[in-house]
Amino acid sequence: MKERNFMLMDFLKIKSKIAPKFIFFIVLVFFNNTNSEAANMFEKGETFKYAIKKLGVTAGEATLEFKGEAEIYGKNALLIVFTSEGFNFYDQEEIYLDPETFYPIAVKRDLDIFGNKEQIEEKYDALTSSVTISKMVKGKLQELKIKKDLPLDNLYCFIYRLRNSARLKVGYSFDVVLPTADVKIEVKEKLEFKVMDKKFNTFFMQSVPKKYRIWFDDSEAMVPLRIDGAVGFGKTSMVLTEISHGGETK
Repeated sequence: MKERNFMLMDFLKIKSKIAPKFIFFIVLVFFNNTNSEAANMFEKGETFKYAIKKLGVTAGEATLEFKGEAEIYGKNALLIVFTSEGFNFYDQEEIYLDPETFYPIAVKRDLDIFGNKEQIEEKYDALTSSVTISKMVKGKLQELKIKKDLPLDNLYCFIYRLRNSARLKVGYSFDVVLPTADVKIEVKEKLEFKVMDKKFNTFFMQSVPKKYRIWFDDSEAMVPLRIDGAVGFGKTSMVLTEISHGGETK
């Protein structure tokens, strides 16, 4: 499967005048033909634990867990749960992915910043390239709809989509359309990276503009060893400290 999806990545990195939505629907068809067993690509319970670093000092901790198959709005989905905690900061995100494309269906957030608690729900519609964001503010429901030229993405959906389908190569780039920004994430170089007292060969990726940076382990598992810019308080890094599979720690 990775070989076929590698051909897709070659196609996506080509500069083209084809209409963006047409390209997206080609991608949908491709994934529908190759990812029908996506729920089996990752082990249920696979959990990455990270130290949140700010200016080299540990400022909190985060976990990224693959929960497996789920259902939302009557649709089949895959569920990833991201949780981050720091001083007067808590954020838990239930991220529901389309099992065929790995694009987001919904994100449910439980947020507490300095005692200000919010519950936010993001509903994504790939066909209209839009997301509706709902939250309660002082007992009143507020809604915001964002529409773009291409279906909106989520950073963790992007990470798992790459892990599921891509073989990286220096020079590759990916357009990621987020609700708050449109970024291009480029594979900049291969380098050695030390984490958990081990040295890994990695692919280093950086976004344009320079907000996000990701170090992927150069292996079939493509473990995200470090993620910069994903946590919502200041300029922070998430550095891997532990990998567990169904309770078994590595």
